[in-house]
Amino acid sequence: MRINQEQINQLIEAQYHYFESQQTERATEVVEMLMEPLFKVGRYSELLQILEQTINRATKLSPRFFIFHARSLSALGRHEQALVELNMVEVELKDDHEWRAAILIDRGNFLRRSGDVSKADEILADFREAYEIYDSRIKPEGGSDEDKKWGLKNKAKALFNEGAILQYFLARPGEATERYERALEIFESSDTRDDDGIAVTYKQLGEIFATSAFGSFYNPERAVEYLEKAWAMFQQQESETRILETIYQLARLQRTKPEESLRLFHEYLDIAKGLKLVREEAIAKRHIADLEIRLFKQRQELQPEIAASREEVYRSNIALLIEAERTLTLLGFDIWSRRSLANTYYLLGTLWLELEHPNRALSYFEEGLKVCDEEIFRGNLDGDVRRRLRAVLRIAQLSYRGGDANRAHRLVSDYERDFHQLQLDYPSPESVEELILQLEARE
Repeated sequence: MRINQEQINQLIEAQYHYFESQQTERATEVVEMLMEPLFKVGRYSELLQILEQTINRATKLSPRFFIFHARSLSALGRHEQALVELNMVEVELKDDHEWRAAILIDRGNFLRRSGDVSKADEILADFREAYEIYDSRIKPEGGSDEDKKWGLKNKAKALFNEGAILQYFLARPGEATERYERALEIFESSDTRDDDGIAVTYKQLGEIFATSAFGSFYNPERAVEYLEKAWAMFQQQESETRILETIYQLARLQRTKPEESLRLFHEYLDIAKGLKLVREEAIAKRHIADLEIRLFKQRQELQPEIAASREEVYRSNIALLIEAERTLTLLGFDIWSRRSLANTYYLLGTLWLELEHPNRALSYFEEGLKVCDEEIFRGNLDGDVRRRLRAVLRIAQLSYRGGDANRAHRLVSDYERDFHQLQLDYPSPESVEELILQLEARE
């Protein structure tokens, strides 16, 4: 039975009351009922606080409490802590195959969220081992129907998670789609129907069809169809974090319609604030600033008289970007946050350059390049290489303009491998601007 937000809030009040009245055992029972629904709706900070209070006060707890504590840590970006805790649980349960399968899935997801592309093979191995464990529950002749349904549902989850690694880390959309479709077949079956699984699989398929870098798989109309179906289901499930993820993808798809994209990113920002997800707030601010500038430029073409307000518009959006930069610098240590920080520095540099403050622009491009050179990007995915080369070319461009051609040549030479990977011509002073535009067009 699904628990709605009102019931979740009632359970939170109940566990608080039981702890206050020293009824720890009863409070623990309520928290156990609360863990999964509170996690599903994305209220990770609240769940973490409740679990820490429970762990500190209760004397005997199921492994589920520690697993949900680790999941909450990972969801909030604290992946290393989450992995340490999960490893401790695994030691305690090493002889229990069913718990091991669940732990393998969680560990793979924590590593995926950390963004360490070099771990792709290790993560896939974890998911495949989990798949085999679940598959073994289906094959025995004497197994109950419930055991078989449980095994099938979890096989589907293992397939889904394999798909996510193939999609995000290995950029193999065909294999990812095959895993998602196999998972969806199980999720949609009348015997093993799982609305949560259906919705998240729709979202992932939507993301694949929304990704222009996936070549023949790029299909914006099909992407919107899948994402809107997922959004409708997430709304029924009151899953605000999933709604957030889906809005983000739809907003990116609508960037050719900046007014609609801006509206969606404002909706994204409102939800992120409600969930106290500060990283997501920062990401929204970066996109909002970018879109506000784009819209101002469009209006200026039609109304040249508004040029007088240009500096004011730019500076207000620069202020918004600086808010985002501060948050991402202090709190974001996973790969997604570092990418957002690099993008924020790049946009700050671009805006200061357009305001004819080349020194300020240069400092931001240099900060962005430092981020792009971090160890976390050693996997050299094409998107990360493009992000790095944009900063390199901007610094080279400003070096040429400032009369320091030697610095430009050295810098370009240092990143020759990146130009080769993206099959880009080696830049000359005359071609730098064109190459920058090429890279920006691919974002």
